[in-house]
Amino acid sequence: MDNEALIRTLSVLGQETRLSIYGLLCEFGAEGACPSDIAEELGVAPATLSFHLKTLAQAGLLDAEPDGRFIRYRANHKPTRELVRYAAKHLCGLTSPTAAATAAQKRQTEQPAVAEPSAAEQPAQQQLSFAQSRATVTTPKPTASVAPTPSVTAKQQGTTTPPSASVRAQAVPSGIRLRPVRLLFLSPGNAARSILAESITNRLGQGRFIAFSGGSQPLGRVNRYALKQLDLVGCPVEQARSKSWEEFSTPDAPELDLLIAMWDEKSAPTYPDFRGRCQRAYWPTVDPSTVTSSVNEAERAFANCYESLSARIEAVLKRLTDQLDRATSAALG
Repeated sequence: MDNEALIRTLSVLGQETRLSIYGLLCEFGAEGACPSDIAEELGVAPATLSFHLKTLAQAGLLDAEPDGRFIRYRANHKPTRELVRYAAKHLCGLTSPTAAATAAQKRQTEQPAVAEPSAAEQPAQQQLSFAQSRATVTTPKPTASVAPTPSVTAKQQGTTTPPSASVRAQAVPSGIRLRPVRLLFLSPGNAARSILAESITNRLGQGRFIAFSGGSQPLGRVNRYALKQLDLVGCPVEQARSKSWEEFSTPDAPELDLLIAMWDEKSAPTYPDFRGRCQRAYWPTVDPSTVTSSVNEAERAFANCYESLSARIEAVLKRLTDQLDRATSAALG
């Protein structure tokens, strides 16, 4: 299991609500559960539950499939089993007897037998882990006229030997953000433009960016041409829902990083108090649902809107990814 997959699994499960959801679905087994059943068992608000289910699914920890008008979720044990195997082998020192005997035999055949060096003759070694680096140093080899002294560690001396920048870069993989960036797309009815933008971002974000959508005056239903466009490009439509932006101002709502409104700044309504340090952006976008001259024209309007938003969102996510990678590298340096 590579470091990035390991960190992703640990970071996703390292949150109380997500851990409870995953544990509950493990108990349900192959039967799985719908969001309403999970919300009833855990007492989680719909917006919060939707966010955590999406995070778990994007990390590969949940499998989702349509069940009538609902989505049924099941726990995917593959990532956690790989995590357990990795921990047993690399973190707990649990190696099978056969593997240990094979490794010992290989070392004996490859390395010539040499006398065990004394403590004063052993070279300095660095023992590195992902989260911490420690350096052990020894006193110089004594001369014939001076009696040998035992080795003294840097910790016993009260000093430390910091690892070099190159060692730190190798110890911690760069370009990894433990918490995904959360975006909220806003439009008045939350039935067309913001729904498309939410789906596009979640498809392109690959787990590093998670999007939601809401409306100041939600229609309560998603435009059928928006659903058709998403289905044509292979985006899931089961979780598409027209909802009020008030869902994201409750105490248990997810913290947001960026608000993108589909209207002009001058005509923006008064925003609720969203959780998080939200930066705001304005993307005035023509509402494709206003095109009603014919079915073909309506479908073409939604297709054009989807392509335009895809290009814009892809460019924004690329810039944000570059900025995050540079910030991570600078912090590690």
